Parts: sequence; structure tokens; C-alpha cells
Amino acid sequence: MLNTYMTEHEVQNRLNFLDVINSFLFEDIPVEIKGVTLYRKRNILTDGEKICISQERASLRDFISHKNGEINEKQVRNYKVSQKIEDKINACVIIIKQTNWHKTYKRNY
Repeated sequence: MLNTYMTEHEVQNRLNFLDVINSFLFEDIPVEIKGVTLYRKRNILTDGEKICISQERASLRDFISHKNGEINEKQVRNYKVSQKIEDKINACVIIIKQTNWHKTYKRNY
């Protein structure tokens, strides 16, 4: 199982972290194209890479459900994003810190 070496607290922290990254990636941001302001999602990760993040988030939720006795161990998906995606996630963290995005995010939710 993916999360054998992680505590429930570590799993919950990773899930919360990926939820914030997901919100950051899917936020509409203004982009000016030929003098017209349009709103687009951030393109730091490809659609497939975003799916991979969602797969890990689902895996972590499965782990928590198993620990809560809601599903059995065989139902827990085993998934972790690749190092390439993890590197892109870390690039998002740098942008979030440089722009204080997380403070704005917290204020809105």
C-alpha cells in the first residue's frame, strides 16, 4: 500500500497540500490577448498531469476511508505522482509564496 509508511496526520497534510495546489491550478486568471482580457486556468501542468494529482488525492482519500473503517484495504488505490510532476508542484509552491496567493485563497474560502 502506498501510504504504509505515512502516518494518518502526514496523509491528511499531503491531501490538504494537494487540494490547495489543485485550487491554485484551476483558478481563473486574467490573460490579455491582443488587448482583450480573457480568463484562463494556469498552464503550469498539462491536463494529464492534473489528472495524476487527482489520482493521488483519490488514493489519499481511500487511505483515510480505510483507516476510518469505511472500506477494506483491497479497495485502497495506490498512487503517487511522478518526480517530474512533484517538481512542477514545487514550482507552484514558489509562485504561491512569491505572490502571497495562499493568503488570498484563505480569505476567499
